[in-house]
Amino acid sequence: MNLPVFLNKVDAFASKMSHEDLAGFVHEIARTLPEEKRSYFLDTLKNFSGQKTQRKIAEDDGYNTLAEDIEAIKGKLGEINDGKRCLESEYNEEWDDWYNPDADEVIFKDYENVLDDIDEAIELIHRCIDMELYKEGCELAELLSVLEVSADGDYNDMDGSPLSIHELDRYRLLDCDFKETVKECLYLTYMGNQISDRADEIFCMMENFECYDLSLENILQAGDSELPEFDAFLTEWIAYLGQQGSHHAGQLLREAQVMLPDENVQIANARKYAVVHPSLYKQFLEMKLDSGENEKLLQIGVEALGQIPESYVIRSQAALLTAEYACKLQDKDRAEACWLEAFRSDSTVLNYLRIRFRTRDWTKYKDAVKTIYEQVYKETEEKSKHMDNRYLADRQAENSLHKNEYCLMLFLEGQFEKVLETGMNEKGVLGWSMTFMKQGLALFLLLLYEGEE
Repeated sequence: MNLPVFLNKVDAFASKMSHEDLAGFVHEIARTLPEEKRSYFLDTLKNFSGQKTQRKIAEDDGYNTLAEDIEAIKGKLGEINDGKRCLESEYNEEWDDWYNPDADEVIFKDYENVLDDIDEAIELIHRCIDMELYKEGCELAELLSVLEVSADGDYNDMDGSPLSIHELDRYRLLDCDFKETVKECLYLTYMGNQISDRADEIFCMMENFECYDLSLENILQAGDSELPEFDAFLTEWIAYLGQQGSHHAGQLLREAQVMLPDENVQIANARKYAVVHPSLYKQFLEMKLDSGENEKLLQIGVEALGQIPESYVIRSQAALLTAEYACKLQDKDRAEACWLEAFRSDSTVLNYLRIRFRTRDWTKYKDAVKTIYEQVYKETEEKSKHMDNRYLADRQAENSLHKNEYCLMLFLEGQFEKVLETGMNEKGVLGWSMTFMKQGLALFLLLLYEGEE
C-alpha cells in the first residue's frame, strides 16, 4: 500500500475516533515502540502538542545566520567546481581486481579541505529542512547535484573526468548517508519551486545524483510535514514522466500511477502512454487479478493488445495476463487467441509450447505460428548484424528469435531437413557451445531411440 492511500485510510479512521480512542492508540504505539525510535517519537509528539510554534519562534534568530552560511558555502563550492581547489590522488599498488578487490583502487588525499566543505554543505541541507528555509536550500541542493570535483595525480591520468558527488560516495569519501542526503535535496527542490517547475527539476536532480532507487514516496517522507499541492503535482509528474522514455522514468511513472485514487484516470494514462510506457497496462492488469472484475479487465487487456506495438516483449506479458482473465470466465477461444498474441510479441520456445500443446486444436493456429516465427527469425538475423534491440537499456525490449530457438521449433514441427541445413552445418569439431549442434544431436538421438527391447 503506497503512502497517499495509507494516509487517506488513516485519516478516515481517525476522523471517526473519539479523543479517548486516539489517546489509547498513541499509548499503544508508544508501548510497543523499539527503544531506538522513542526519542524521535517524543520529538514528533512535542511538535504536535503546540510546542512546534514556540520552537520555530525561538529559531527565527538563526535564519539569518543559516542564510549567511549558505552563501559562504556556495562560494566555496563554486571554487571547487571551477577546479581552483581539488583532490590529490595516487594509484593503490596493493589493489588487484582478482586478488584484492576490496582495497581502494585509488587513494585520494584532501590537502585543500574540499571534502570538509562538501560535508558542511550537506549538513546545511539538513538544517534547511529543520528550519524550513526552502528557497536557499533548493539552490544549495542544485549546486551539490551538479558539483564536479577535480583530482590531480594518477586518477586524472587514468580517467581524466572530474568526480561527481555520486562518485565521491562510491569512493567512500563522504561522511554522510548519500541516499538520505539526496532524499533531502529532492524534498527541498519540491518545496523551493513553483508547481509548474517541480517535475522537471526533481527528475533532473535524480538524474544528476544518479540515485535511481529513490521514489516519490521517499520525498513524501523526507520533511516534517506533508508536501503541499501534492494532488496537483502528481498530475504534473505523471504528464512529465509520460514523455520521458528512460527505464528510470518508467519506474517512477508506475509508482505514481498507483497513487492515483481514480482507476479511470489510471486507464486513461495507460492509453495515452501505451507506446512509450506500455508497462502501465501490464501493471494495471496485474494489480486487479484478484478483484473479481474479470469481464471488465478482459476488455481492458484486449484493448492493451491493440494499443501496444506488436514488437514489444511486454505486449506478450499483457497478453498472458489477459488470457488469465479469459480462463477465469471459461472463455477458451479468447484465452487461446491471447496465447497466440503472446507468441507474436515474444517468440520464445515456452510461448510456442503453450500454444502448441494447450490449445484444443493445434491445426487452427499452426499456419499463423509458422508465419510468426519465420518472420521474426528473419528480422532478428537482419538486426543482429547491427545490434540486439532486446538489451538496449533505454528502449522497450523487442521481440527476437535466434537460431537455436528457431531450430528447436523447426524440429518440433518435423522439419528435420531444414534443421540440418540451418543449425547443424558446423564443419569443425570445436566451438559448438553457442550453436545448435549439441542440442540437435541430443534431439535426433532421442527421436531415433526405439526404447528398451
